[in-house]
Amino acid sequence: IRYFQNNSMYGEREKKVLVASQSITNQRIISEILNGKCNTNLDLAREIGVSRGTISWYMKNLKEIGLIKEAKRGRNIIYKINISYKNLVERYR
Repeated sequence: IRYFQNNSMYGEREKKVLVASQSITNQRIISEILNGKCNTNLDLAREIGVSRGTISWYMKNLKEIGLIKEAKRGRNIIYKINISYKNLVERYR
């Protein structure tokens, strides 16, 4: 549970981005995707230095709140920032 001092100050999308930004791993994942360096599970795991399972767990949570979208390309799943959150993600990065 997260509490915001002035509830009317933040919209629902902004709250989701702020909550996701509290985790250093989420910050690193989002940053790597935004920079265009890494956009697959394996690339993110190598770059961040955690297991693929850990990346999957974080990606599942980011997808559930709507920050991340995925697309299948061949056998790979490509992750991108949801366009409707992109400006907010960049603002709070």
